[in-house]
Amino acid sequence: NGRSSESSLTVAGFVTKLDSETGNLVSSKRIILPSKGAGSSNTRIEAACAAEDEPIIYIVGSYDRDYIVKSPFVAKIHASTLEMVWMKQFESTANARALGCQVDKHNEAIVYVAGTIEDSGELLVDQELLVDNSQGTMTTKSHHGGDDVFVTKIRAYDDEDGGDRDENSVLWARQLGTSGNDRLAP
Repeated sequence: NGRSSESSLTVAGFVTKLDSETGNLVSSKRIILPSKGAGSSNTRIEAACAAEDEPIIYIVGSYDRDYIVKSPFVAKIHASTLEMVWMKQFESTANARALGCQVDKHNEAIVYVAGTIEDSGELLVDQELLVDNSQGTMTTKSHHGGDDVFVTKIRAYDDEDGGDRDENSVLWARQLGTSGNDRLAP
């Protein structure tokens, strides 16, 4: 079919830094994200959030994983340089998009990512179906029906935090929903 499963790069959007006093442009940079598969031309940034006391921005969105299924991602960017520090790509069994994020105000190395999964799909992290149970450990759980909502908690260290990219991990993930179509509130 001529499609490659190797990683490629795609422009997902841009980040612009403005002077808070004057509103003048300080810098602007295209965000180029590594993507899985040749079908990743529809990578989209959906939302961003920032750490309060650290020069960090998180962006979330979706990428075309294999020409058929859109899957969510989160990326950490240094606000001062607009350089990407790391990126975590999720997989899903149906179209899924990360639509929002929030940095934990008590621990800025923690970011929460939320989004939707369509058509009774399931979120996969590192090739495993992951949903948190009441004890906070990972368990496999199927969809709830229709479109569902997901929330993930991610440890977001980088080299400057005393960690490395291998330590960035999903601490838990929950898929929530009813038998109908569920949406994330704006």
